[in-house]
Amino acid sequence: MIRAAPIVASLAGALALHLAVLARFDLPQGASGAGGQAGADRVELEAAPGDIAALVAAWDAPPKPAEQPAAPRPVAAGRAVTVAPLPPAPAPLARPATMAPTPPDLPAPPPESPPEAAPPKSETPPTGAPEAAPPPAPRPALRAVGAGQGASAGDSGAAVAATAAKAARQSALLAWGAEVRAAVERRKRTPAAALGAEGAVTLIMEVGRDGALRGVTLSAGSGIAALDDAALAAARSAAPFGAAPATLTDPFYALRLTLRFQR
Repeated sequence: MIRAAPIVASLAGALALHLAVLARFDLPQGASGAGGQAGADRVELEAAPGDIAALVAAWDAPPKPAEQPAAPRPVAAGRAVTVAPLPPAPAPLARPATMAPTPPDLPAPPPESPPEAAPPKSETPPTGAPEAAPPPAPRPALRAVGAGQGASAGDSGAAVAATAAKAARQSALLAWGAEVRAAVERRKRTPAAALGAEGAVTLIMEVGRDGALRGVTLSAGSGIAALDDAALAAARSAAPFGAAPATLTDPFYALRLTLRFQR
C-alpha cells in the first residue's frame, strides 16, 4: 500500500505533462477547416522534440524498488582473546599524622573507692520538721555489776584499794624520810681534820616507826675517814626523829641518805 502511492502519483504527473505539451503546440491554420463544416474535426499530432520525449519516458517509467540494506556480514568466530585483569588501583596514601612527643609514663592512679550507695528515698513526704533526738544520758562513773560477776568485781575492787594504799604509804614514807634527812643535815659538821676537803658519804639508817634510831651503817664512803666519821656522828646526834605517819605500819624502815661535804 505504501509503494502504490508513489506509482499513482507518477502516473498523474505524466498525464498532466502530456496535456501541457498538447496545449503548447497550436494547430496549423489549414487544419481548422480541413474537415469541412460537414465532416468531423481532425487534429493532427506532430512528433514531440527528443528532450520532451525523454522527459515523458522518465515520468512513465515505474519507480525503482527501494534498495534493501545489505545484511551484515557474519563475524567469523575467532580465537577468544584473554584479557588480563587490570591491577587494582592503589589505595590513596594516608597523610602521616603529626607525631606527638611520647608522654612520660604516668604512675598508676590510686584505686578509687566505690561510690557510697545513696539511701533510699522515702515515698511519704515529711509532714513536719523532724523531732530532735534526745541527748544521750550521762554514763555513770561506776557501772553496776551483775550478780554473776560479783566475785571478779570484788577482786578488782580489792586490787584497786591495795594499789591506792601502797601509793599512800610510799608518799608518806617519802615525806617522813625528808624530815629525817633535814634533821641529819642540821647536825652535819665538817671536822677540823678535813677542812678544805670535799666528799659524799652514803648512810643506811634503820628508823623505827616511833622515830628511834635502831642502827646506822656506812654504805659508801667518801675516801676520807674524817668525813665518814662526821656523817655517822650527825645521824646519831639527830635521833630520835619524829614518829612515822599512821599509814606506815611496819616496825621500822631502812632509809638511804647521802650527805655531801663541800669546802
